[in-house]
Amino acid sequence: MHNRGINAVTLHHYLQKTVKHGARAAQLARWTPELVNALASNSDHPDSDIYDRGVLAERCIRWAIRELGGSHGASLLLLLGLAPGASGPLEHRRRLAADVLHIQPGTFVRPHREGQLLWDLALELYKTQIPQEPPDHDHHT
Repeated sequence: MHNRGINAVTLHHYLQKTVKHGARAAQLARWTPELVNALASNSDHPDSDIYDRGVLAERCIRWAIRELGGSHGASLLLLLGLAPGASGPLEHRRRLAADVLHIQPGTFVRPHREGQLLWDLALELYKTQIPQEPPDHDHHT
Protein backbone atom coordinates (compact mmCIF):
# COMPACT_ATOMS: atom_id res chain seq x y z
CA MET A 1 0.00 0.00 0.00
CA HIS A 2 1.53 3.29 -1.06
CA ASN A 3 -1.43 5.67 -0.94
CA ARG A 4 -0.04 8.48 1.24
CA GLY A 5 -3.32 10.41 1.14
CA ILE A 6 -5.31 7.88 3.18
CA ASN A 7 -5.61 8.08 6.95
CA ALA A 8 -6.53 5.60 9.67
CA VAL A 9 -10.02 7.07 10.17
CA THR A 10 -10.84 6.61 6.49
CA LEU A 11 -9.46 3.06 6.51
CA HIS A 12 -11.61 2.28 9.54
CA HIS A 13 -14.69 3.65 7.75
CA TYR A 14 -13.97 1.49 4.69
CA LEU A 15 -13.43 -1.58 6.88
CA GLN A 16 -16.77 -0.99 8.60
CA LYS A 17 -18.42 -1.06 5.16
CA THR A 18 -16.43 -4.19 4.24
CA VAL A 19 -17.80 -6.21 7.15
CA LYS A 20 -21.23 -6.57 5.54
CA HIS A 21 -20.04 -8.52 2.49
CA GLY A 22 -16.59 -9.70 3.51
CA ALA A 23 -13.04 -9.02 2.40
CA ARG A 24 -12.31 -11.59 -0.28
CA ALA A 25 -10.99 -10.03 -3.48
CA ALA A 26 -14.23 -10.29 -5.48
CA GLN A 27 -16.28 -8.90 -2.61
CA LEU A 28 -13.87 -6.02 -2.12
CA ALA A 29 -13.93 -5.18 -5.83
CA ARG A 30 -17.71 -5.30 -6.01
CA TRP A 31 -18.83 -3.80 -2.71
CA THR A 32 -15.97 -1.64 -1.38
CA PRO A 33 -13.84 -0.51 -4.32
CA GLU A 34 -12.84 2.53 -2.23
CA LEU A 35 -10.95 0.17 0.12
CA VAL A 36 -9.34 -1.51 -2.89
CA ASN A 37 -8.24 1.91 -4.15
CA ALA A 38 -6.89 2.81 -0.71
CA LEU A 39 -4.84 -0.38 -0.41
CA ALA A 40 -3.88 -0.89 -4.06
CA SER A 41 -4.43 2.32 -5.97
CA ASN A 42 -4.86 2.49 -9.71
CA SER A 43 -1.95 4.94 -9.92
CA ASP A 44 0.35 2.40 -8.21
CA HIS A 45 -0.96 -0.42 -10.43
CA PRO A 46 -1.97 1.23 -13.73
CA ASP A 47 -2.11 -2.02 -15.71
CA SER A 48 -4.34 -3.76 -13.16
CA ASP A 49 -8.13 -3.78 -13.15
CA ILE A 50 -10.26 -3.57 -10.01
CA TYR A 51 -10.21 -7.36 -9.59
CA ASP A 52 -6.43 -7.62 -9.83
CA ARG A 53 -6.15 -4.81 -7.30
CA GLY A 54 -8.82 -6.55 -5.19
CA VAL A 55 -6.46 -9.52 -4.93
CA LEU A 56 -3.69 -7.18 -3.76
CA ALA A 57 -6.02 -5.51 -1.26
CA GLU A 58 -7.07 -8.89 0.14
CA ARG A 59 -3.39 -9.78 0.56
CA CYS A 60 -2.79 -6.51 2.44
CA ILE A 61 -5.69 -7.25 4.77
CA ARG A 62 -4.54 -10.83 5.37
CA TRP A 63 -1.01 -9.60 6.09
CA ALA A 64 -2.28 -7.02 8.60
CA ILE A 65 -4.45 -9.62 10.33
CA ARG A 66 -1.45 -11.96 10.54
CA GLU A 67 0.51 -9.14 12.16
CA LEU A 68 -2.23 -8.75 14.79
CA GLY A 69 -2.27 -12.50 15.36
CA GLY A 70 -3.80 -14.41 18.24
CA SER A 71 -7.49 -14.66 18.93
CA HIS A 72 -8.10 -11.15 17.60
CA GLY A 73 -6.56 -12.06 14.26
CA ALA A 74 -8.53 -15.31 14.12
CA SER A 75 -11.72 -13.43 14.95
CA LEU A 76 -11.08 -10.88 12.19
CA LEU A 77 -10.46 -13.63 9.63
CA LEU A 78 -13.85 -15.10 10.48
CA LEU A 79 -15.67 -11.77 10.61
CA LEU A 80 -14.33 -10.75 7.21
CA GLY A 81 -15.02 -14.14 5.63
CA LEU A 82 -11.33 -14.86 5.04
CA ALA A 83 -11.11 -18.09 7.04
CA PRO A 84 -12.12 -21.43 5.54
CA GLY A 85 -15.81 -22.06 6.23
CA ALA A 86 -16.46 -18.44 7.14
CA SER A 87 -18.61 -17.53 4.18
CA GLY A 88 -22.25 -16.67 4.49
CA PRO A 89 -24.33 -13.96 6.05
CA LEU A 90 -22.84 -11.43 8.44
CA GLU A 91 -24.73 -12.83 11.44
CA HIS A 92 -23.11 -16.24 10.88
CA ARG A 93 -19.64 -14.73 10.54
CA ARG A 94 -20.18 -12.64 13.67
CA ARG A 95 -21.21 -15.74 15.60
CA LEU A 96 -18.04 -17.54 14.48
CA ALA A 97 -15.89 -14.51 15.35
CA ALA A 98 -17.52 -14.18 18.78
CA ASP A 99 -16.92 -17.88 19.52
CA VAL A 100 -13.17 -17.43 19.07
CA LEU A 101 -13.23 -14.71 21.72
CA HIS A 102 -15.52 -16.78 23.99
CA ILE A 103 -18.23 -14.12 24.02
CA GLN A 104 -21.83 -13.90 22.86
CA PRO A 105 -22.54 -12.46 19.39
CA GLY A 106 -24.55 -9.65 21.00
CA THR A 107 -21.50 -8.66 23.01
CA PHE A 108 -19.23 -8.99 19.98
CA VAL A 109 -21.05 -6.33 17.94
CA ARG A 110 -20.47 -3.66 20.59
CA PRO A 111 -17.98 -0.92 19.68
CA HIS A 112 -15.42 -2.09 22.25
CA ARG A 113 -15.28 -5.53 20.59
CA GLU A 114 -15.96 -5.56 16.83
CA GLY A 115 -15.30 -1.85 16.56
CA GLN A 116 -11.98 -2.12 18.36
CA LEU A 117 -10.91 -5.05 16.17
CA LEU A 118 -11.60 -2.95 13.09
CA TRP A 119 -9.62 -0.05 14.58
CA ASP A 120 -6.72 -2.40 15.27
CA LEU A 121 -6.86 -3.62 11.67
CA ALA A 122 -7.15 -0.08 10.29
CA LEU A 123 -4.07 1.03 12.21
CA GLU A 124 -2.13 -2.07 11.20
CA LEU A 125 -2.92 -1.29 7.55
CA TYR A 126 -2.10 2.37 8.11
CA LYS A 127 1.32 1.51 9.54
CA THR A 128 2.31 0.10 6.16
CA GLN A 129 2.14 3.56 4.57
CA ILE A 130 4.14 5.58 7.08
CA PRO A 131 7.95 5.63 7.31
CA GLN A 132 9.51 2.85 9.36
CA GLU A 133 11.90 5.18 11.18
CA PRO A 134 10.90 8.53 12.63
CA PRO A 135 12.65 11.49 10.99
CA ASP A 136 15.86 12.68 12.60
CA HIS A 137 14.88 16.06 14.03
CA ASP A 138 18.34 16.68 15.53
CA HIS A 139 20.06 16.69 12.14
CA HIS A 140 20.46 20.18 10.73
CA THR A 141 21.61 20.77 7.18
